[in-house]
Amino acid sequence: LPCLKSIVLHRCGVYSQDYLLPLLSSSKRLASVSIDSMHWLTSLVLQITSLRSITLERCDRLEVVNIGCFSTVSAQLTSLARVTSVIVQSSHIEWIEMEKLPLLQQFSARASKVDKIEAWSCPVLKEVDVVSSTPVRVEGDANIPVRLVQIERA
Repeated sequence: LPCLKSIVLHRCGVYSQDYLLPLLSSSKRLASVSIDSMHWLTSLVLQITSLRSITLERCDRLEVVNIGCFSTVSAQLTSLARVTSVIVQSSHIEWIEMEKLPLLQQFSARASKVDKIEAWSCPVLKEVDVVSSTPVRVEGDANIPVRLVQIERA
C-alpha cells in the first residue's frame, strides 16, 4: 500500500479491522479515505501523515473516532448512530462536518489552524473543544459553545 492515494471501504468484512485498517496508517501517500456501512467497526483510529480527506458514513456500531495527520484535512461524518467521541489532530483543519450523530458528547480539534466546524443533528453535544492559533467558526442547528485554547504560531 505504499503508493495508494485513495481508498473506499464499503461493507468490508471484520478482517479489515485487524489487517486493512492498520495498513492504512502505514501508507505514506494516502490522501483520501472513505468508509461506508462497515457495521462491525466499533472504534476507528487512523494516524495517516498525508491524509487530506476522510468520509465516514453509516457505521452503526462505531463509537470512537480518532484521526491524526500532518496535512490540511477535511472530514465529513454522517449518520453515525453510536459515536460518542470524535478527536481530530492535524496541522490545519479546513472543515469538519458532523451530521446525525445523536450520541456525540465530545468533539475535540487540535491544529495550528482550524477554519470551520459544523455540527448538525448532534443534540447531546454541549461544547466544542478546540486548540488552535486562530479563532474557529462553528455552525449548527444549536448554539454550541466553543472552548478555545489559543496557541501562538511558531
